[in-house]
Amino acid sequence: MVLNWAKDLALGAVSVVSSKLDFRLDEIIEFFAEDHKYAHLMKVDGLSTLSKHNAERCESSIFDEYGYQWKLVYFQRGKGSNKNVSLYVEMEDAESLPANRSILVDLHFFIISQSGLAWLPRDYNNAYFNSSNSMRGIANWKSFELLSMGKFLVNDSLVVGFEIKNMKRGSTRGVPRPVGTTECLRLIEKPRNNKFTWKITKFSTFKQTTHHSNPVVVGQREWVITMYPNGAMDGHGNSLSVYLKPIGYIQDAPMASTLGKITLRALNQLDDDEDLEYPFVHSFGPSSLGFGESQFLPFTSLYDESSGFLVNDVIYIGVEFHVISVTEDL
Repeated sequence: MVLNWAKDLALGAVSVVSSKLDFRLDEIIEFFAEDHKYAHLMKVDGLSTLSKHNAERCESSIFDEYGYQWKLVYFQRGKGSNKNVSLYVEMEDAESLPANRSILVDLHFFIISQSGLAWLPRDYNNAYFNSSNSMRGIANWKSFELLSMGKFLVNDSLVVGFEIKNMKRGSTRGVPRPVGTTECLRLIEKPRNNKFTWKITKFSTFKQTTHHSNPVVVGQREWVITMYPNGAMDGHGNSLSVYLKPIGYIQDAPMASTLGKITLRALNQLDDDEDLEYPFVHSFGPSSLGFGESQFLPFTSLYDESSGFLVNDVIYIGVEFHVISVTEDL
């Protein structure tokens, strides 16, 4: 099969090596890497799942280049009010830069065909990063409809990437430049161990500031529920605060961010239909301190036994993972 790249899609400038569409993805990536050995590619597998659960963004693993830490950020339907695919690069350690210092680079973004030796390039020159501006990229690039027609979006997945073409300003810190990376971020609905409940007995005896559940492995990380009996931040003194926290990775898992659609619950022991639920979508970074709600369960409800949450000094806190991302080698 031959595709007329210039006529189809109105894609703009497309780098085409062959018009045939019978190449495997590993062959395409191998050929692409010959001229882009410093490029970092990420296959996002499960685009419909992102849309279904209203996930705004997903992220690649963090990698070192020019002595700094970077990651690729994919926006499903644009960033902000934009409706097309957007790609950004985020400098993970930008906050460590002195206030008067900026890093200036040229960026080269790609969307890779999954059938032919072709890719859609886009340059972002003179991209500067500092402690106040950690993300730069291409907003509102291309629509799903166009990418589907051009064999870029295949089997609910898209391969995107970028490379730093030139470090114009900023110390390289004497670190050799590594070759690029390839990975696949896959979305899983209802993963193994997607529900677990923490039964807390003798709740009134919990006097310390913070308490944690036993860890449970979901996806590629270990997780604990963290509670603050006396409340935290704006919940201090008025609410039970509850958070979900990642505490480590399973063996050989990459230190990638984990995207999840999750619900925290306080189980109602008198009426199953009256559980208190706190749903959210969040990306947990490698050093994440967790995510949750400081005013999860107000004391006025917690200590009213007729409300059904704290009965005979026992409370049940649960978590459900509706979707979680895993990152693997591509």
